[in-house]
Amino acid sequence: MLLSVVNWAWFLTALSQTQSVEAMPIWKQIEPSVVTLLNADQKVGAAALIDDAGLFLAHRSQLPLSELTARFSDGRSFRVRLVTTDDPTQLSLLQASEWQAGKYRIVATVNTSPSLGNQPMRANIQRVEAPVLAVLPDGRPMRAELVGSGKIGIVNPARRVMTLSEYRFEAPPQSVGGALLFSMDGRLLGVLGATLEPEAYSSQRAIPQGFGGGGGLNMSKSTQNFGPGALTVGFSIGPEILERVVEGFRSPSREVEHPALGILCKDSLNPQGALIESVLPKSPAEQANLTAGDVIVELDGFAINTQIDYAKAMLRQRVGNKVRLKVSRNGAPLTIWVTVGK
Repeated sequence: MLLSVVNWAWFLTALSQTQSVEAMPIWKQIEPSVVTLLNADQKVGAAALIDDAGLFLAHRSQLPLSELTARFSDGRSFRVRLVTTDDPTQLSLLQASEWQAGKYRIVATVNTSPSLGNQPMRANIQRVEAPVLAVLPDGRPMRAELVGSGKIGIVNPARRVMTLSEYRFEAPPQSVGGALLFSMDGRLLGVLGATLEPEAYSSQRAIPQGFGGGGGLNMSKSTQNFGPGALTVGFSIGPEILERVVEGFRSPSREVEHPALGILCKDSLNPQGALIESVLPKSPAEQANLTAGDVIVELDGFAINTQIDYAKAMLRQRVGNKVRLKVSRNGAPLTIWVTVGK
């Protein structure tokens, strides 16, 4: 749901304080954790330090080359190279060359606190409808607003179901693609990966575009104005998915593990549940003897009434977990245990 004029006017008033963004304590906290990416002398993106081994996180669309120059606000520059990209989220891992450990602050994600080491503490997830600080691709900070989280979307080309968070910017969409998004206590919430199409914006239908392949964000011109500037609506993967990506990038394999059973399903009406249309060869589902025509009605205690319920339940899982499925096969109830794959 779009912000009302009253709410947006309140938000603009909150942002119109005399203190500049650069002078805010939160920016001073975040600044040592982010770099500006440069192709020759051109600023092309921003990246966040996620590990003291010199590992940085950025959106793939901001990487025109596999090697770029990265620059901290203190002027220190170094080369970074692309290590890997997680296809479903299009988040990329960069590795710094000639890195000096312990000198710069590691960015905190939603489930961690800032630390110079690799043993961060737990923290709470950012609430909905809250101001955020965005670091734009040219390295400039700006204030925006988180207006919704936990939305479900399918990202291309991987066709993976992901949770999405919705953000509002008073800035042209061309300037915010790939922006790093921080809560006001300094934690990384996401990376902007898409904006609404103009038709979706005007009809208030959330249809995120730009996730996945092609190397570019679909940044469309906003069709309405609120306050003194254009309002851009953007989407990032949800913070729980971001945490999974960061965890995978920090692992020795540098691989992100998204949970899956290896099935394609659709809604079933009788019985109500997720009807399995096909089972991938050599998948966990095949190994557990699930077959096309089975209807999943429960997954680890969660009632499954639709394919979206199934997708939500799977998002809670981790690769290697054993989950209990309650299935209807030809009208007969079955209980099947499956080990979650990727």
